[in-house]
Amino acid sequence: MTVQFIDPVADCLIPAKPYGLAADLTKPLNIGLVINRIPQCDIFMRHVAEELSKARPAVSIRFFETGTITFADAALITEIANTCDAAICAIGHCGSCTAGTVKDGINLIEQGCPSVCLVTDLFWDQADALAMSLGWPGAPRIKLPYPIWGTDQTSMILSAKNAVRDLIPKLEVMPNDNA
Repeated sequence: MTVQFIDPVADCLIPAKPYGLAADLTKPLNIGLVINRIPQCDIFMRHVAEELSKARPAVSIRFFETGTITFADAALITEIANTCDAAICAIGHCGSCTAGTVKDGINLIEQGCPSVCLVTDLFWDQADALAMSLGWPGAPRIKLPYPIWGTDQTSMILSAKNAVRDLIPKLEVMPNDNA
């Protein structure tokens, strides 16, 4: 019997795809917030919605719940991609939910929907490895402090403000960027 060992730090076998999607958040657009079933993810994402609405009043926000801790099903991803101009996926807060959040973001990107994933710092390396293994190392992600759930409202609101501050440039193309 031959045993084949795979080097866990080897280069990825899938060629990296360049990320180049963006949205002009100064115009009326629909932004989908993709919420997994991690405790208090819905509360955190409502704070993100409030902060995003303050920063970019022209956008409309739609909430989508995956119904699971892991991946959104293909029909939901297609619905989001078809009805939203950009998406924010959350939260990568543990192993399986990080995988689901990153995969949801990449599935949206592959359907042409600009997407940013919110992942806690404790699971950042896992998110990097997954994005690379799927061929999208440049897929936008925002690093959140760990933990999000189980923190007080003040901490959650501060994390949401910081996330929005960081995610707008990752989603946005300003009008003069196309010149």
